[in-house]
Amino acid sequence: MIQEMDRLPEEILDICKSTFNTHLAIEGHTGRGLDHEFRKTECRYIQRAKRVGAPQPRGIQLVEEWINEQGYDYTPEILQIARYHEGHFYKWHTDGDGRGYRKLSMSCLLNDPSEFDGGEMEFKMPDRFHPGGIVMEGQKTTMKMKEGCPIVFMPNLEHQVLPVLRGQRDSLVVWFLEK
Repeated sequence: MIQEMDRLPEEILDICKSTFNTHLAIEGHTGRGLDHEFRKTECRYIQRAKRVGAPQPRGIQLVEEWINEQGYDYTPEILQIARYHEGHFYKWHTDGDGRGYRKLSMSCLLNDPSEFDGGEMEFKMPDRFHPGGIVMEGQKTTMKMKEGCPIVFMPNLEHQVLPVLRGQRDSLVVWFLEK
């Protein structure tokens, strides 16, 4: 399941874009740790408040309200704001197995796709077996993303970001949990 959504509220986009000026960048890690052969990006994070009962950062609050308005009773794990410079990429991976704590993944461009070449987001589609012996294996699809309009998908769906060839690609990534 891959679903294209309507534009995020401007306040969410503004909060995420402002992190490029207010938050320190760190190198993007994977479940395997730091691996430049597998992922090369810089990331900033808006984390959930750790203390029970503490108010959540405004970005977390707004993204939770937005996803709930879309009909999903989830809350954000964290907001990851990623910048892919020329040559940066993220090879095939999943965000979870689909049965764990992550229930939904979201990716949203924070800048106009005309500002970069490459950087497309690809998805591997599950193999399909049809009556009559037709087998569709190894299918993939490339998403034509628009600035501010997220896509949501199941965390167990394999995906990658192709290398950026020119410019920079900015994105918001969110993994959603049950409340």
